[in-house]
Amino acid sequence: MNRRTLLKRGGIGVAAVVAVSGCTEETLEEAETNPPFLDDLNEEELELPVNQQMDVVEGGVLRAENARIENVGGFEAYLEEQGVSVEELSETEKTVEEKLEIEREDVEIIENEPHGEETVLELEYVQSDRTETGSLYAIGVIAGGYASLVGAEYDAELLEATILDESLRSFATFDVLASWAGEYNEGITTAREYGNKPRMSTKSE
Repeated sequence: MNRRTLLKRGGIGVAAVVAVSGCTEETLEEAETNPPFLDDLNEEELELPVNQQMDVVEGGVLRAENARIENVGGFEAYLEEQGVSVEELSETEKTVEEKLEIEREDVEIIENEPHGEETVLELEYVQSDRTETGSLYAIGVIAGGYASLVGAEYDAELLEATILDESLRSFATFDVLASWAGEYNEGITTAREYGNKPRMSTKSE
């Protein structure tokens, strides 16, 4: 399946997070009233107003604005340069399910059929309490770097990120769809709107 097909099939899931084309202030405000499940992440960041949390993620996305990331090795190197401690980064073939973490009341039809076997980029990284970069910032950095990788025609439909503590136990996950990255690269969504999508998909384990 190509990325265009995923855009068609994932349209509802994307709209469920934020409006794809020209996200309005009303949509952003609605998203801000539904914060992600980040209970185990940086407490100081979570005490910020949601609007400021989105600013932090946006700043992380913009770090990759001029980056040239052409392969998975370059992506890992970029993350390490930005202070993201990568434990594992690998490709796998797996069934890609629809991502419907947030359902909007105005969506009448929800598609739950899987996309089939596709390439998924799996990332595990350590979020230390003592890190100089916060957890929300790391989400933005990862999303921004992935967008650069997608822009170089890297063919994976999805990045699945797992956040580990210092004991290498997983405590949260989030996703970045290639369709989201493509829309950002094409200027359909802003860095703020794009970064908010993986932020809103974050779940504690």
